[in-house]
Amino acid sequence: MKRPGHLLISFILGLALAAGLLAGCGGSDGSGAGSGAAAPGGETTQSDTAAGEGTWTAPALLLSEYHGDRAASAGEAYIDVSAVSDGYVGVSAVSDSRLKFQVLKGEETYTYDLAGDGTPRIFPLQCGDGTYTLRVMENVTDNKYAELYSIDQDVVLTDEFQPFLRPTAYVNYTADSLCVQKANELAGEAFPKDIKVTQLSGGQSRALMIADTACMSAAPVVLIDEI
Repeated sequence: MKRPGHLLISFILGLALAAGLLAGCGGSDGSGAGSGAAAPGGETTQSDTAAGEGTWTAPALLLSEYHGDRAASAGEAYIDVSAVSDGYVGVSAVSDSRLKFQVLKGEETYTYDLAGDGTPRIFPLQCGDGTYTLRVMENVTDNKYAELYSIDQDVVLTDEFQPFLRPTAYVNYTADSLCVQKANELAGEAFPKDIKVTQLSGGQSRALMIADTACMSAAPVVLIDEI
């Protein structure tokens, strides 16, 4: 027997998916992957605005990458700001103590876990244009941290959507991830595992986002806005 929480989340996801599929299949306002508008570069794919009517050009798949040879450093802490216009920063550090990485801009502060074995991680710069403070912090005792390295960086994004278009510490999945399998189930419009994210239809993209949220969340109820 399903618990009330499970029934509620199923109902919410069903409504969200239905809205997404309707928007993806019937939208013609020029926004989103299903708009049918042409974009430079990439591959030509059938538009999902109406079967057989026009095509749209999928942009190249956007990825994030840590460039160790371009990173500024102090001791064993490295911060790569070579791609800040693309909405992200790469960080790597080595320490026997627990590490944190902070992104600060104005009154906004985002704090992330950082591996101490030198494994690079990618973090978004989601506060728009302006001056950011980026710093690596090392645990010294209890919940107290000391700064290992810090830089101030001016950021001018290529556009406001850049921080949300690439893999980061927030979203890191592959074609074999559970969220992709769940998206296939929810969408009823299966797509191959090797397809580019930018080749998905509007409905498929929304289904993937819903599935990703459902798989990662431990909450009995998930409210999803801006489908």
